[in-house]
Amino acid sequence: MNEDQLLKEGLKNVGVEVSQEQVRQLMDYMDLVLEENKVMNLTAITQPEEFIQKHLLDSISMWPGEASSQKVLDLGTGGGFPGIPLKIVHPDWDLVLLDSTLKKLKFLEKATEQMELDQVSTIHGRAEDLGHEETYREAFDLVFSRAVASLNTLLEYCIPFAKVGGLVVAAKGPKCREELEAAKNAMKKLHCVLEEVREVQIPGDEATRFVVVIRKTKTTPAIYPRKQGLPGKKPL
Repeated sequence: MNEDQLLKEGLKNVGVEVSQEQVRQLMDYMDLVLEENKVMNLTAITQPEEFIQKHLLDSISMWPGEASSQKVLDLGTGGGFPGIPLKIVHPDWDLVLLDSTLKKLKFLEKATEQMELDQVSTIHGRAEDLGHEETYREAFDLVFSRAVASLNTLLEYCIPFAKVGGLVVAAKGPKCREELEAAKNAMKKLHCVLEEVREVQIPGDEATRFVVVIRKTKTTPAIYPRKQGLPGKKPL
């Protein structure tokens, strides 16, 4: 099975249908990341097969359904995951990529321009600061994050960006249930509730994956997020 076939088969298994053009865009993005990875640390994964499983399919499986014209934030995007693969599959999304490492954002700007992806922008900074800025606070329908922090810390980063009624979607590993239990107080203080926990299987990869969906129910209290470092050192 070649790489295109592996990707198509994987997308079929996670319940996502894409065009041949979208397959080409996903493969082009993989090539751009792996090429840049020779001079910049974007990912520890360097083999195409593993990249397809652990970056492309893992990202896309976070939102396999339909949702048009959404304002979307990828918080802690790093090498553009899950934001760029999701944007390719959902081309009408208005995507913002947030990261504290400027050189990674510069790469993402160059890559999205080269791929002619429109409605993609970047913001550089820390979630604890940007979450208080009027432009970004409570501005997004969907907030995605993958491999950034434990759930109780992650919610304090993400929830302030979500609109009331909006969703935070987080990828989690085998300790998902423990993280959910530890995050109960954070959900109460941040005015959000658990909407869904979904187990995800990626073909050819036996790792245990879950997607956690949290819905924001009320405006976030003004004190959150707390100042830089506190959400991680003293989770809610």
